Parts: sequence; structure tokens; C-alpha cells
Amino acid sequence: MMKKEKSKIFNFEFWGGIGGHMESNEINSPMKASYREIEEETGFKKDEIKNFKLKYILLEKNSGEVRQQYVYSEKQSI
Repeated sequence: MMKKEKSKIFNFEFWGGIGGHMESNEINSPMKASYREIEEETGFKKDEIKNFKLKYILLEKNSGEVRQQYVYSEKQSI
């Protein structure tokens, strides 16, 4: 989660997940897109992230368009 400033939708600070869109060259590599988005939004580089795993994929049909969300987590060791 990241604390975010006001947005086009919300006129207040809020907490939200790290996310973004896939570039055309990333369509077959959602993991590559995820690492890029994490670096863009947080500054963390791929080699600084350990145990990064795909948790699940969400599918949503919206106005005739199928949207996919790839949800990853960093498994924490106890």
C-alpha cells in the first residue's frame, strides 16, 4: 500500500495499491510489467524485491471489454 495524494477521483489523500497498465511489449510478461510499475511508483528495483509471487488473477467484463488484474505479493518469512 502507498499513501497517495489527491487524485482526479478523490479530493483527499488516500491509501492505494501499486498498479498500472501493461505496455504493448509486456503483454506476454505481466511480471515484467509489475516490476516496472513498482520501480516507477516506489523506486524499488527488481533485485531489491524478494519472494515476489503471483497470488491470483482477477477478470472483469466491463462494457464489453475484458480486464485482467494480476495480483502479486511478497511472501514474508516469519
